[in-house]
Amino acid sequence: MARIKAGAVAQQEAWDRETEADAMVDARDDDLDDVVRDFADQLLFTVKDRTSPRFTLYFDQRPANVIKLGLESELAKVKPWLAQLEGEPEKQLKAFGPRLQAAVTDGAAALAQRVTAHTERALHRARELSSLVDDLNAARRSLYGVLLQRGEEHKLASDWPERFFMHASKSPKAPAAAAATAPAAKS
Repeated sequence: MARIKAGAVAQQEAWDRETEADAMVDARDDDLDDVVRDFADQLLFTVKDRTSPRFTLYFDQRPANVIKLGLESELAKVKPWLAQLEGEPEKQLKAFGPRLQAAVTDGAAALAQRVTAHTERALHRARELSSLVDDLNAARRSLYGVLLQRGEEHKLASDWPERFFMHASKSPKAPAAAAATAPAAKS
């Protein structure tokens, strides 16, 4: 029982780490979305035209479409902007460099944390839980053998060993209402 409890606690902790990592990815995605939205607004204010080559250098699609991307895809889209921002002549555009760099760095760290959490959970399942299930099944089969032997020794019913184990229960099927109300066939 102690091994089962320890396995359950470790599994719950792994799930908690995954939940925390997923939440961190969502938070970093929101942060990056804010930077992209603010940058798109400032860029449009600066160049005054969505069809300007300077605008389309960053946004070959609507800014809202970039913002809709998940964190990993959005990072791939905006990471090249870091080098491009350094060459911008306006200081208000260059000012987005450090902010974007922080969002990219934090986003990449959140993605790495999520990969680590998912990997740790999978490893725990493969190494600990699988062997626990195998050991429990072996113990169940061994106990069943002992119960079979005792049942034979004491001349008990053949299903006696089965009574010690849980079985999936099936709920009784309700009689078909249609059959009860169907008119009898005429002869």
